[in-house]
Amino acid sequence: MPPVDGGPDDCELLFRMADQARDLSARREAWGVFYGRHARYVHGACARAHSKLIGIDRVPDAVSDTFLRAYEKAATFKLSGASPEDQQRAVRAWLVRINENIVRDYFRNAPGIAFVEDSELEERHNAHDDGGPTSSGPVDGRIRLLEEGLNELSEREQRVLRETVFWYVDGARQQRMPHAAMERLAKELDTTPANIRQMRARAMGTLRQYVLDRS
Repeated sequence: MPPVDGGPDDCELLFRMADQARDLSARREAWGVFYGRHARYVHGACARAHSKLIGIDRVPDAVSDTFLRAYEKAATFKLSGASPEDQQRAVRAWLVRINENIVRDYFRNAPGIAFVEDSELEERHNAHDDGGPTSSGPVDGRIRLLEEGLNELSEREQRVLRETVFWYVDGARQQRMPHAAMERLAKELDTTPANIRQMRARAMGTLRQYVLDRS
């Protein structure tokens, strides 16, 4: 049975995306069909699994990053001789694994995130995963503890922590939330930037202690 949208099967789309000999517009066209076929599924899976950790507003970003990485790693997907239905199941499982790695990248090395005075944020990332099968171990444990610890915080505290994490800039020695972003967040929460910093420090202390107590 061919794909319900009448287009090429998933393996053919991935082959076209990875084929460097093809015109770039053709590769992007294949990616567009692939995205349209699977984006809703990945969005739902990401929202169910990770919205509590990254916030529902960040789910579309995680989904977009997932499909960008899938485009970059299309050549790594290997499956042959399978029906379109089996291809779909395999491709979606692959995309969900990539999405999980994307979320891990957002919080790489957590809880080694430390907020210090004047809204500076320090974080060190491990090397990024290539979108292959997810690994188990300490990172998975920290993600789970972060999710549990976030449940101990109020919605306002969770919002403040998420906003700060997503202003992280890879490679920068000192991390500062832009003034305009801080002002916008303070206005949305009906408070002041000073109170935001205090709220963030308290929330981070609570989260860090939760993780340390259970590590």
